[in-house]
Amino acid sequence: MTNGSHSRRDVRYRVRIRVLLAIGKRTMSSVSQDVSLRGLFVHTDSPPALRQLVRVDVTLPGEVKLSLNAMVVFVMPPRNEHRRPPGVGLQLYGVGREAEAVWQRFVRDLAAQHPEADRVAVELQPPTAPDPVRRRHPRLAVRLRVLPRNVDALIEMWTRDVSRGGMFLETEHEMAVGAALELDVVHPHTSATFTLPCIVRRVARGSAGRGVGVEIVDLDAQGRAAFQEFAMSSIPELDEDVSLVADDDPSLV
Repeated sequence: MTNGSHSRRDVRYRVRIRVLLAIGKRTMSSVSQDVSLRGLFVHTDSPPALRQLVRVDVTLPGEVKLSLNAMVVFVMPPRNEHRRPPGVGLQLYGVGREAEAVWQRFVRDLAAQHPEADRVAVELQPPTAPDPVRRRHPRLAVRLRVLPRNVDALIEMWTRDVSRGGMFLETEHEMAVGAALELDVVHPHTSATFTLPCIVRRVARGSAGRGVGVEIVDLDAQGRAAFQEFAMSSIPELDEDVSLVADDDPSLV
């Protein structure tokens, strides 16, 4: 386990809210494990490094959307000795007064309305996707253009995340669970395509996003590894966009 110099001063409330983490040019969808007045812990299979600056977009109860900056102050890596879900502890950083007031009001209201939340997990928002950690196939947050071969309408879709086992596709097109799809995934830099046979396993029509979760079928382990490499090669280098923050930076909340 990797730890920073951060010491816990606030009560943490065990609550699940939807979170979108932006790290450099990457984004990943996740959920929180707990929140406090100064930050939150977010589940992720691919935790960023200590002191890294990230953007946190959260959807609070009532569909209130809030964008915050935060520094990574604690890392729980995958397959850790404590057998705890991997993720990162985030401390708010350089947050404007208005945004900070909204966040702190949310935490205080949570404490007042759910006094058990400091002991028992509270589900404020029904999950719209499977838990973002402990999957058989870890997911990669990457946006790729997808063209279905066997859909009557001429449509295109975009991935929200991909793995060796499947993808979530953002689309307004109606599809039924169990539908078979033949999908051409387009590489953004080379325009090469990777064809995947898939089955629709989940349909999402909630406020967190509209689309379908599909399972990749009839593809052997070598083919799955090749597709993962295809998807990873589409991600640009991140070095110039990664910011590190000192533990004693005065902008930390």
